[in-house]
Amino acid sequence: MRLAGMGLAATLGLALATGAAAQGGMGGGMGGGRGMWQGIVTKLCPADIEKHCATVPAAEQRDCLAGKIKELSEPCLTAVESTAVDRGPGTGPVASLCMTEIAKFCPEVEHVQGQVRRCLMQHKAELAQPCVVALENTGPAWAR
Repeated sequence: MRLAGMGLAATLGLALATGAAAQGGMGGGMGGGRGMWQGIVTKLCPADIEKHCATVPAAEQRDCLAGKIKELSEPCLTAVESTAVDRGPGTGPVASLCMTEIAKFCPEVEHVQGQVRRCLMQHKAELAQPCVVALENTGPAWAR
């Protein structure tokens, strides 16, 4: 009986969290909210935004750029693709934009509980600009 109650509580919690994310209430770079990766796109795509999406509101520029995917610069293409969907650990902007740095500085680190982020932050001065932008614009505020 107690297990059934815990299952119901977990299901209810998941439903509430999913609803909040769908309404954009769980932004901050942790897996929800329209425009949650806006900072990454804004910082890595200024010329592309100016060329293709200057008249579009800032919150919609990522989607605008995604519609012009074949015309984007390489850094912007990576930014737009890596911010499409949060599919879990090892798949977001940090994993995509810091791929070279992860291989160099953190090859044995697991993609769980912010371990890769902590490893990369120890080498922040040695990281490429797109990787630094990803680190500074994603994850919980305390981790930046």
